[in-house]
Amino acid sequence: MQPAATLRLPVGAILAGEGELFIAADVFSPPAGERTHGLMFCLPGGGVTKHFFNLGDPGAGMSFAEAMTARGFLVAAFDHLGVGESSRPADGFAITSAVAAKANGLALDVLTSLLAKGGVPGVAPVEGLPLIGVGHSMGALILTVQEIERRECKALMLFGFGSCGLPQVLNEAEREALTLPDRGVERYPELARVRFAGEAYAPIPRPESTSPASIALAAAQDRVLAVPALHSMMPGNVKEAMASLNRPIFLAVGDADIVGIPHDLPAEYPSCPDFTLIVMQKCGHHQFVARSTPRMLQRAGDWAVSVLVE
Repeated sequence: MQPAATLRLPVGAILAGEGELFIAADVFSPPAGERTHGLMFCLPGGGVTKHFFNLGDPGAGMSFAEAMTARGFLVAAFDHLGVGESSRPADGFAITSAVAAKANGLALDVLTSLLAKGGVPGVAPVEGLPLIGVGHSMGALILTVQEIERRECKALMLFGFGSCGLPQVLNEAEREALTLPDRGVERYPELARVRFAGEAYAPIPRPESTSPASIALAAAQDRVLAVPALHSMMPGNVKEAMASLNRPIFLAVGDADIVGIPHDLPAEYPSCPDFTLIVMQKCGHHQFVARSTPRMLQRAGDWAVSVLVE
């Protein structure tokens, strides 16, 4: 599916010595003449770009953007700062989860202003749309940080996300950091520099495969942000923030995902008034390339309409 527009959304000089920075976003619009229910802004996980939300050929059933625009939503897929077509600061270790969340929030402000003024090519002027935040894996973690700071989403749609981290891969210094009052947050840039051998934008090795799913994912592949990636690996990463989210939440995970026991996940959101969990069968960490993806996206669209439309 082709986006209506690809934008460079300025976020200012938010990192010392880096000058003006911007976030790249693809904007997808519902069919002409259809009512627009809301705006979904989408944050990709580690190692992929905004194209993760528009995988495969049209009609292949892998494109989140295609499925949600068909249900009457504007969809904006962002590249995090340092990822894909967004600005890539010289010091990538300065991009913490909080910095990434701040940049995405500022970019969202610019986008909503442009939408209100009719400044997005191919999209009719629209303002006051309710927001649904969408995040996959590390993107869901950054979205959670952003939402706790801004409290602006009507609902959240999360994929492949939990607070269990990857304790089995942590080194001694990282495990020691978990014992600190802040669970090592202040040390993440230092720890990430060691873990990723000085690569702030670390490459992720991927096995060669010719399956349709692997080919589709390869088109969205990118380097990973080292500091937020480490944050995602730390057990309890944003558990306090998750516990305070008081919005409707839709969460889809695979039965072979890396999020812990799927049916334990709702307990991480005790303040959530309306929680929907989908456990996709024969699915790993990428929920848009499973056999059951079209059905899951249908249910996600039903849920999104239900929480926004009276």
